[in-house]
Amino acid sequence: MSEIKLTIVVPVYKAEKYIVDTVTRLEVESKDYEIILVDDCSPDNASMLCDELAKKYENISVVHKSKNEGLSMARNSGIDMAKGEYICFVDADDKYAESDAVERILNGIGTGRNMYFVNMDRWYSDGRRSTVNNFREKIDEDMSEQEVCQIVGKESSPPVSASLKIMKTDMLKQCGLKFKPGIFCEDIEWFIRCIDAGVLADCGFIDVTYLYYQGNSGSITKNVTVKNVLDLVEIINEGKDRYTTEANCRAACIKNILAFETMISIYNLHALSGNEKKDAVERIKEIIHIMKDSKDKRVLLTFYCAKI
Repeated sequence: MSEIKLTIVVPVYKAEKYIVDTVTRLEVESKDYEIILVDDCSPDNASMLCDELAKKYENISVVHKSKNEGLSMARNSGIDMAKGEYICFVDADDKYAESDAVERILNGIGTGRNMYFVNMDRWYSDGRRSTVNNFREKIDEDMSEQEVCQIVGKESSPPVSASLKIMKTDMLKQCGLKFKPGIFCEDIEWFIRCIDAGVLADCGFIDVTYLYYQGNSGSITKNVTVKNVLDLVEIINEGKDRYTTEANCRAACIKNILAFETMISIYNLHALSGNEKKDAVERIKEIIHIMKDSKDKRVLLTFYCAKI
């Protein structure tokens, strides 16, 4: 068993305004964890700041990528280097709400589950917060996979973000659960494979809240492009037939997620125009039927409006 309990992977790109605060909040007096900063060839001063942080804290290491390869490859580099028994992902402009979040995580993973959920809030530059996912009093370690699948599938916002999970590193490696490179919506594609691999059969909850920052214009998640929409549609298209025909709790959970994300792809059409919009609409027509059996009223309403 690894002597290091936890690896925190932090991809860094255009994050000079945030990286010091993010990392400083992750620092606690413990030798049981490590922080890996993956500099994805950042064009600002974030690269230099990463090196300064590594000199200041002995548990921090830095990977400088020779070229910008995107979030998926940055996280995959962290997975390859990870020495911790468990691994989690923190984006460079995000942070945990609690000052003792790392200590809570180190204590929580002691129960030995394959995966743990945490909570997530959006937070804004003016200090406002809004809840995205709250698993407090929803998930406990006595639940069956079917019960957890039902909870995950019923979330008003599917908990697809990699930052919502703390996972056993060996499980990620053995099950081939790295992030698919070159796509947007990589967390959705990754989490679907995680569910399919059975991670929800052995999971728990650690009561910390991840703060997902909404004000960084440099983040790849903030601006909708045709690639955003088409990558999401392709992820849905790849799963629509299999997960609508299989009759088990994993397939039902994934189907709910795909139906919700189809609604999002329709919503995101507002950001497109001209031939790009026409092409995206034609692609969405091929997957829209996955929404028709959803129990989510928002998804059903969107489905009927889109059909009209």
